[in-house]
Amino acid sequence: MARIRRRRTSPVWSLVAWLYTRWRIALPIAAVIVAAIGTLDSFTDAGGTRILGALPFIVPGLLSLLHCLLILRDDAPNGRRIAVHFLTSAFVVALPVVVVNALVLIGAWLVPSNQALVGPDVQNAWWPGTLLAQVTITLFGGVAGQIGGALVAFILVVLPVIAVRHPRVIAQGGVLAKIADSRIGKAAILSLVYGIAAAFIGGLMVTFTLKLNLSDVGYHLTLLVSTFAHLGTVPATQIVWAFGFLLVILGLAALVFTIVVASRASKKSGD
Repeated sequence: MARIRRRRTSPVWSLVAWLYTRWRIALPIAAVIVAAIGTLDSFTDAGGTRILGALPFIVPGLLSLLHCLLILRDDAPNGRRIAVHFLTSAFVVALPVVVVNALVLIGAWLVPSNQALVGPDVQNAWWPGTLLAQVTITLFGGVAGQIGGALVAFILVVLPVIAVRHPRVIAQGGVLAKIADSRIGKAAILSLVYGIAAAFIGGLMVTFTLKLNLSDVGYHLTLLVSTFAHLGTVPATQIVWAFGFLLVILGLAALVFTIVVASRASKKSGD
């Protein structure tokens, strides 16, 4: 009796198919609609005063963020499944939304009245002047948003939760795996993931305020102290920058702690 061969599907396709089948496809459809609203609004928002024009970049990020969080439903995760799930969320899952939105952009541009609003001789904050440039920005910006959303979910939520629930998964294949069940091993694993999260958040806070230029750190800290001493208050930008810089320092310190523990564990196992 001949055996029935089952078709093997790739893990990536399985993850994408899960989102784009049955009732769950309503979420990508809603994402397309919201992104399209932003795309259409970009024609009339010449001054760039409304945030709607950024929706084509934000929406893919939110979709990939939500999809990345689904790995937390796995009761017995392993390194390979986590990696595949993250890469799928970061590079694949929102691509249909990005592509469809680019097609919406082209279709809207074909309307003569819309072309008149974004032509090469018209200044528009959301449009660089040509259709090709705008399509390129829309595609690459959507992909960048998708990657950013997955990174935020993975670094700030997925890794910390898995480190608490399944510390051996984080330490899998490394020196810390040998001491993952000990108190110091668990502390080092948590220090690793929380250190990465703190440095990531702090880096974003610093980057989007006063930048991270090591030669200017002393100047900014001095300015912060002197401003508070003279005025009794400090601008919000400086506070955010200082807090972000502190998070970066704490994150790096946590990573150093993990390295020290891993180094000692490696020496002990070598003895």
